[in-house]
Amino acid sequence: MDSNMAEFLMDPLTSNSSIYCPAKDDNNDIIDLGLSLKTMHAGDNHSSHPFAGGYDSLMEWPVKVEDGDEGDGVQSKHRWEYIKVNMDGVPVGRKICVLDQVSYSSLAHQLEDMFGRQTINGLHLFQVGSDYALFYKDIESNWRPAGDVPWKEFADSATRLRIMRKNEAFLLSS
Repeated sequence: MDSNMAEFLMDPLTSNSSIYCPAKDDNNDIIDLGLSLKTMHAGDNHSSHPFAGGYDSLMEWPVKVEDGDEGDGVQSKHRWEYIKVNMDGVPVGRKICVLDQVSYSSLAHQLEDMFGRQTINGLHLFQVGSDYALFYKDIESNWRPAGDVPWKEFADSATRLRIMRKNEAFLLSS
């Protein structure tokens, strides 16, 4: 060790804290981390009630507000705020907030960040030389190619996204 460096040892009297005191011996090769093999009792460090307010005080849960239109068969747009995205060949899907995007290009950029590493050359969605195509499931559960309708209509009607290889995509679109 460098002799110019200050050496510190853990103070055994304050071993439960992270306060260090300067070494009092001349041995510069030893640093006492205050680790021991003593047995800890369950009651020493943990109380029986870890949260005084209970688990409900950890997070404010949103309260569902009943809307009169929902009873008439009209579904809330918030249902599709986060939608699932799956890519063929990738076992784990992801969720994305379509309402945070402003266009197809910003959606393609975020999907590239999420799934682009799964391919050698990236996804390059909505580009001419791309090997992949993006499809979405609309409110009527029909799979349609993304980009066939204006962005606002797409954002309001998409319930699920799927990234497919273009050579397999013709089966879905027919």
